[in-house]
Amino acid sequence: MSKWADYVITCVDYDDNKISTVGVHVDNGDTLGDRKTWRRTEVVKELDNDKTFVTAIKDSNGKWTKGTEGGRASIQISRPTPWRCAVAQPYR
Repeated sequence: MSKWADYVITCVDYDDNKISTVGVHVDNGDTLGDRKTWRRTEVVKELDNDKTFVTAIKDSNGKWTKGTEGGRASIQISRPTPWRCAVAQPYR
């Protein structure tokens, strides 16, 4: 796996149809870092600092598959229903 972006979003939680928190991993190139739970505002802050995001899901073999590259608009409107964050984790 080559580096896709600065950060990889692997799950999303919503509050009243608006993203509230996301599961974020640092993209290390060949691996993803541990998942951290970020508030929506933290993602926006990183976008403002020119950081890049991409979404990913695990395929049937347990490997991460690159999804959508995320800019501010796509982060706000995307609703990837199957990837709800199942386990609550502390905020970064």
